[in-house]
Amino acid sequence: MVSMVSANYHQNQFEQVSSRLINKLLFDLMPLGADEIEQIERDDDLYAVALHARSPAFLTHLCDLYDVKPDLLEQILEYDLPGWAVSIKNRRMVARVISLRERVAERLAVWQRNRHAFLRVLEHFDLPRDGFFDVGCALGLAMLAGAEAGFRRVEGVELKSGFVKFADGLRDVACDSFGSSFDYHVGDFNDLDLGDRRFDLVMCVDVLEHTPDLDATIRKMLEICSQQAVVYIYQGNGRSLPMVQNEPHYRLPALTILPQALAVEVLQGFGKVDAPEDYIVRQWPTLDYLEGQASRDFELQFVGGDTNLRNGIKYPVAADREKLQRNCEKMIHEKLYPSLATPLREEVKRHVDRYFREVEADAHEMDTTTFERVYLQSCWNLAYVRG
Repeated sequence: MVSMVSANYHQNQFEQVSSRLINKLLFDLMPLGADEIEQIERDDDLYAVALHARSPAFLTHLCDLYDVKPDLLEQILEYDLPGWAVSIKNRRMVARVISLRERVAERLAVWQRNRHAFLRVLEHFDLPRDGFFDVGCALGLAMLAGAEAGFRRVEGVELKSGFVKFADGLRDVACDSFGSSFDYHVGDFNDLDLGDRRFDLVMCVDVLEHTPDLDATIRKMLEICSQQAVVYIYQGNGRSLPMVQNEPHYRLPALTILPQALAVEVLQGFGKVDAPEDYIVRQWPTLDYLEGQASRDFELQFVGGDTNLRNGIKYPVAADREKLQRNCEKMIHEKLYPSLATPLREEVKRHVDRYFREVEADAHEMDTTTFERVYLQSCWNLAYVRG
């Protein structure tokens, strides 16, 4: 009884604080304190109110946190706030994005991570700054980072046209602030006619798992390189324990090690896709595959050593394997299996069990570096470099 009274008391206290904060945000009554900003960061509703109210203190906090300029943040909000209102009515989109807070925070985090990786790549390789190309450029934020870094020409391609209006705004920033040309293309990269234009840095971030023709995409990225160019690829590793524990697009375990048809069946059971064509993943390229795509003119290199280039966090090492594996198995048993009908659960379990047998065997047969790259690194920072 005491614990219940205590819980109700704290809930009432929280609601009173939230109510006061909402009024402060809506009417800009007084400055926000650090503890209030922290509370907004943790609460979906408060976060949404802060964004809609354009709270100066909270927007300044976001700019500082993600190293983003105010005009770019405002452009992101102008794009995402109306888009979120539409997506609330579209179950397939909401299935992949939990809240406006998650959407905006992830958008800003992508800007921060891509910009960080971009700068580290330029530190690692001494590249000319004539042409930059982004494959799967989405909003065009990496293109803006290319302009900021001094590339004279920045280009990118996105399969769908939904981001064009946002990219138009970035074009003005790139031209006016950095003096770069800015060409945003819509369509299939493999069908894009680039003439004789060549690029000193070609970037491909979190794209290859969605690519309809993987061989052709990598081949074309190498073909559009200048003589001193680098192709930088940031790619999720679907065989890694962290990725098997939590697939990034649908936030469920085990999807990356299931055949595509089986993954779709699981997602349909969770209400995250309606039909096979809604599933946005085509394949998860393996390290062996990516190494095999290096032509006689290029070699594949790991960039960043034992640290993830995009966020500066060190990768797990072999000593972490047992803990990572326990966490992965626990997530599958708690979050996936209970929601699956028996026949489907048994089929999924067969693939999961085989995967863990392979992890155990390879832990003893592979050299340490290879094992860590194949099973412990959730993503790879790779570069095709002319040999």
